[in-house]
Amino acid sequence: MIELKQLQYLIMCAEFCSFSRAAEELYTTQPNVSKVIRSLEEELGFELFQRQNRGIQLTTKGRLVYEYACKVLDHIRQLSEIADIDMENGMKNIPPPSL
Repeated sequence: MIELKQLQYLIMCAEFCSFSRAAEELYTTQPNVSKVIRSLEEELGFELFQRQNRGIQLTTKGRLVYEYACKVLDHIRQLSEIADIDMENGMKNIPPPSL
């Protein structure tokens, strides 16, 4: 199962075009970032980045996954904002809608 952490790492790597620079921003190590990205690639069954001597670049499929990852994280942020608003208004005990 794809983890939120993997998507966050993917986004940072794509934005900085570097595992090392993403690691700095994520307060972790470059080997850890590489490991997380490699596990995501294994789960998906394809490479997300072209590794080059001077950085990384998203593959075609990687670009598509990046776009989805951005949407997922944006939706999670929106859900968190809704939860914060509900808690401020004392609505935290309202049951969820039935599916």
